[in-house]
Amino acid sequence: MAVKKRSVSFRPEIWAEVVQRAGEEGGQVSALVNTALAYYLNLRQGLDLVKEWEAEHGALAAEELAEADRLLDEAGVVRGPQVATWQD
Repeated sequence: MAVKKRSVSFRPEIWAEVVQRAGEEGGQVSALVNTALAYYLNLRQGLDLVKEWEAEHGALAAEELAEADRLLDEAGVVRGPQVATWQD
């Protein structure tokens, strides 16, 4: 598989945990980072689809959002940090 090598910066506490988790899981840091980025991109694509739908049909009501949250909680979907916090 072809790869792109890039230089990126991490906060020290995040990097330390990434290295630790990759070691515990018997994998490589690159694989962990690729998986995390694929998850992020999938999430962003889903959010873009919601925006498209809302542009065509109007914003989701508070009750609809609450029901979606409930269904995601039931399915065991873990909530991550808000995307805005990833931009520092």
